[in-house]
Amino acid sequence: MKIARLITAILVSIFLFNTTYVLSDNNNDFSKNRVEQARSIFKQIEKGNWSLALKKSKKINNKMLSDLIYWLYLNKKRIMQIFMIIKILLLKILIFQINLICNIYRNTK
Repeated sequence: MKIARLITAILVSIFLFNTTYVLSDNNNDFSKNRVEQARSIFKQIEKGNWSLALKKSKKINNKMLSDLIYWLYLNKKRIMQIFMIIKILLLKILIFQINLICNIYRNTK
């Protein structure tokens, strides 16, 4: 989970740096209103409200931002799926070890 947060922080930092760079070039791709909307989207992500974040990202009409939010959403789902697979495998290994210990104990009697 820490790796996912680190990746999210790096991507958010890159996005905000890019936003600041675009604003400093006097390019009107991002208005202050859009920057505030982007910040509110990332706050929704931090709260875990992905559906609202995805809806808001589509309303901004910025392809880069909506793709980033969607990629983060898919990546989060994949990480959770991998985590569940690992959890199931660890439980199976634990059950196997308990059965092995029980069989060894039974054979020693």
